[in-house]
Amino acid sequence: MTPQTSLSLFRLGGEDADKAARLHRRAFPDSFLTLLGVEAVRRYYRWLLTGPHECFSVGISSDGKLAAYAMGGAFKGAVSGFVKKNRRFLFCRLLVSPRAWVQARFLRKVLAPLIRLLGKRDTKPRFSICEDSFGVLVLAVDPEFQRTGLGRRLMGELAKEARHRGKKQMHLSVDKNNHQALFFHRKLGWVLSGAVDDGGQGLLMTKKL
Repeated sequence: MTPQTSLSLFRLGGEDADKAARLHRRAFPDSFLTLLGVEAVRRYYRWLLTGPHECFSVGISSDGKLAAYAMGGAFKGAVSGFVKKNRRFLFCRLLVSPRAWVQARFLRKVLAPLIRLLGKRDTKPRFSICEDSFGVLVLAVDPEFQRTGLGRRLMGELAKEARHRGKKQMHLSVDKNNHQALFFHRKLGWVLSGAVDDGGQGLLMTKKL
């Protein structure tokens, strides 16, 4: 990012789903969602931005290009609802995406709910979060703009929205092997609050407001 770069903060809407999907693929090239292909990522972000959620989505553009975004709030089936809505499509993608089968995070977050749906079994939440907590679902920064303060700025916007909603804390989950993310959130005052029952990889982090 050069000194002449013009940065603009804006709210993401359904019309920005494709832009967010493209940035997701650049920021998380090895994620389970990216491994499923372009259309899977697009469908997921359309679901987040237009689904039945209480979602606050904010982005930063650089000279018209989406450079970073963050999404938080209360989500009604961010993963399970997406799988249910797209189960046939996702099953077909599984058949032609061999790398996804060996991606551990994919097996936990997509395959498990898909199997539960096929079995028509109801499941209980794997961990409990108090009603006064604001969830952070995703923070993505284009590799070109990393270490420029955009992530910190977006997390500040999410915290501002959480306070506006009267929340007392924020929460998020992070992979225990993602040391960069753990370091980043700790610098912002987040603390580890336990493990997420997702196969042993997820950690729950919280921050008081």
